[in-house]
Amino acid sequence: MADEANKVGMDCKLYYEAASNQSVVPGDATFTLIDRAIDVEVSTDFNTATFASRASNWEATGYAAMTLELTFGYEQFAGTDPVFDFFLANYAAKTPTRFAVMDSLIATVGSQGWIFWGLISPPSVSQPLQDGMTTDFTIRPTRAWDGSAIVDPQWYETSS
Repeated sequence: MADEANKVGMDCKLYYEAASNQSVVPGDATFTLIDRAIDVEVSTDFNTATFASRASNWEATGYAAMTLELTFGYEQFAGTDPVFDFFLANYAAKTPTRFAVMDSLIATVGSQGWIFWGLISPPSVSQPLQDGMTTDFTIRPTRAWDGSAIVDPQWYETSS
């Protein structure tokens, strides 16, 4: 009997938004599938704060701001590669880019994942002798605004 709850990484999808639409509503965005993404990983964590005073002999730790990091490899095309060129241009210009890391096609009702605005860190190019050339990207959230409100990273589920 098949286990329908299991997901294979190849079924998951990574997207970017080429326009600078900073709407709070992810459904208003037009995302482009990054179909040559390899080994996508999203990690979240909390920074911590330390509390110590003379009131106790113990040091305590509390959660502070959340962190998120997206890493993925990208298989480049020889010659013109519009996705790679877009990422490289946004990196060089320090332009925020919106990403969606979903567990299936973003248009599928029930699809879930992180959607956030991020800055592209310096890419790392790998040219192994017997494998395809890839570029590794790291994306970290950046401030985006909708009017006077900050658009934080959010867990999104496609509802319709």
